[in-house]
Amino acid sequence: MQSNSAAQPEVQNVFSELLALAPEPSAEPVLTPTNINILIGAEGMFALGDILGEGTYGKVREGVNLQTMEVVAAKSLDKRLIKRQRNGLENVKREISVHKRLGKHPTIVGLIEVINRVEKSKM
Repeated sequence: MQSNSAAQPEVQNVFSELLALAPEPSAEPVLTPTNINILIGAEGMFALGDILGEGTYGKVREGVNLQTMEVVAAKSLDKRLIKRQRNGLENVKREISVHKRLGKHPTIVGLIEVINRVEKSKM
């Protein structure tokens, strides 16, 4: 496994390649090379950037699907916080279930994918 410092130039190269492929932005780029985390799931590979907000169970980060260039918001849940809250796991399961049932609703944020990271205490 590579150290974090060794992976940083690799991430910067990926970011530079993404900027070269992207259409001319109308504002500053969403992600900067110093704050990118890469998350790989069944629906694609996502570059996650700055924190947009925080809630009871975790944080929401801005991101980009690296294959489609779709801008997304990624909710990262801390399993330890979920376990500490009364009915925490049931609440999270209910939220996921509701989002799955809604599908692609025109005025409600949609669920793309749920990624359970076994090696970390995050979901």
